[in-house]
Amino acid sequence: IIHYKLRIKGLLPRLIKQAMFYGVGIFKGEHHPFPSTAHCKFNPLQQVTYIFVMFVAMPGLIISGLLFFFPQIAPEQFLDMDGLWIVGVLHYVIGVFLVVFMIGHIYLATAGEEVTSEFKKMLFGSKLTEER
Repeated sequence: IIHYKLRIKGLLPRLIKQAMFYGVGIFKGEHHPFPSTAHCKFNPLQQVTYIFVMFVAMPGLIISGLLFFFPQIAPEQFLDMDGLWIVGVLHYVIGVFLVVFMIGHIYLATAGEEVTSEFKKMLFGSKLTEER
């Protein structure tokens, strides 16, 4: 749980710094702006993404899937549209987001020192860098 604890103060600059690393710095061989430590395993972008995935996207996918499975409990109308149509669009959009998330996840796992080094860390563990 401590690894997902989000520090709100100064969050936006940290998110931008991490996104710039993933978008540009990683290709230039720059050092990771937020290396993993025993105290903080995930960078700010990972924290925000995982919180969104686990507390918004997954519940949304499950609830919309259940509404498809039991259409009698879906709203008949929502914003002057067929309620099941809205559920379908929501389910599809969340599903696409999660597929893109998974592809990005696999891609970033190959962006270590070697293509398989991050997978080895996941399977066998690794020594975390010293505390900052």
